[in-house]
Amino acid sequence: MCELELISATYFLEGSSLGKLGRLDEAKKVLEQGQIFMKENPFRDTCLPLGPYVSDYNGRDEIPGFGGDQPNIADRLKEELALLPIEPSLRQGLDLEHDVEAIVTAIRAKSGSQQDWLQCTEQIASFLDQSPVGDVGMLNHILCHAQETLSWARNKGAKASVLRTLVQRFVATILVKSEVLSWDRTQPGPSYKLSRAVIESMGLYNWAGLQEEGWAAMEPLFSDRQPVEVSLDLLPQMNWNAERRAAKLNYIVTRMASGNTNVTAGAWIKLGQIYSQDHRYTEAVQAYQKAVARNASLAECSGLAECLLELALDRNPDHANDEIERSRIEMGFPPVEATWVDWFGAGRKYQTGSKRDFNKAATAYRNAIHFLENPEQSGIYHLEKQSNSGRVVLRWGPASGEADFQWSENYDRRWYSAAFYLAQCLIELDQKEEAAQWLRRVAIKVGGDNNLPLLEKDAWNGSNWSSNPLGLGVRAAEMLQKLHEQPNPSKF
Repeated sequence: MCELELISATYFLEGSSLGKLGRLDEAKKVLEQGQIFMKENPFRDTCLPLGPYVSDYNGRDEIPGFGGDQPNIADRLKEELALLPIEPSLRQGLDLEHDVEAIVTAIRAKSGSQQDWLQCTEQIASFLDQSPVGDVGMLNHILCHAQETLSWARNKGAKASVLRTLVQRFVATILVKSEVLSWDRTQPGPSYKLSRAVIESMGLYNWAGLQEEGWAAMEPLFSDRQPVEVSLDLLPQMNWNAERRAAKLNYIVTRMASGNTNVTAGAWIKLGQIYSQDHRYTEAVQAYQKAVARNASLAECSGLAECLLELALDRNPDHANDEIERSRIEMGFPPVEATWVDWFGAGRKYQTGSKRDFNKAATAYRNAIHFLENPEQSGIYHLEKQSNSGRVVLRWGPASGEADFQWSENYDRRWYSAAFYLAQCLIELDQKEEAAQWLRRVAIKVGGDNNLPLLEKDAWNGSNWSSNPLGLGVRAAEMLQKLHEQPNPSKF
């Protein structure tokens, strides 16, 4: 048995050595002979032996076995074959994803050195060169492993100059596969291709520890030569530090306000969305206002209602809906209304987010419930009963995407979840009497129905709910009981 292991290991070691000497045909032949030998001579293939070792465990020198490491010899033969460079002309039809996986697994298994990881990265770069244009899945798979091998090489002490050369090679290939001429010579076409190229390239720079150099390489994308729409598209994807991001955003806004650039409604909408992400709601609304002035529809102004809602919570929380209406008239917007989704999302943000504000959260949940109970009040939304099923649909337009077809099915879970969270906020605000009223209502109406989940996040087209196995009614009853429990008297 030991002889078979040693012979198989010899095939591996000889083939691996020939490969490193560049004698690829001989290496391939030896490694394949090793695979044939193992098939013809089956044995318990546990690990690759490093060689016989001497032991005096029984009081005298003997050679009881072999030291070794994982994986087993068969896998090492297979992976070493994958490590051999292969001419591009011979790679037609081969599974590049499998090959990349194999070489990375092989280097991991032997706890590769810096040089191993650098060679592995070069091999992956050659595979990327051979990948077909337009195969996004394969591109992502290969680049994911490239990030890993760059990171390992960096951690093993590879010089920045070596890593830079490798990253630049990858980036050049990414531009070709994404059909982008260069960072300073983009051409009209699908913006997602350029965005994907930026994200993939910056990922490589980051994993190689060259983030600053990546930012510098992308500078042409934010110059006067680029349309502002391109710069706005890419701004959220750059992962800049706060200072650099603010400077770039200010530069883009200055360009847009200068009058020297033909700024489209779409660009102002993108700016509004960026301001909204930064919680700069006044500037966001002003950007949306410019978009509407350029004939953008409210349907295109995604995020406008949320910004008006946030301003209302700041300015006049007790009459938030009235404040939204006042602001939209003042800004010249067509009729717009914050919906159940907007109010519920705001409630969750202020109840559980980093900027907790239970007053705002409670106001948001109250307005969520108000919308659910009075969806047609503003005249924007209309209930419609389906003749074929009897279900009630909420509509805000004629298109199929302008309706909530699950309105009646989801009504209870939405209403009771908002009421439950409202009660939690009221307890935090020491308004326990009103909290008890809401909890009692939920507990009585829902009871022990475990099929009614507590929503954690909701949207028109999807929901997340609590993983707590207790039903909403049971949880409300438990909270109500705790609310009425008197604290034990202090002992002195």
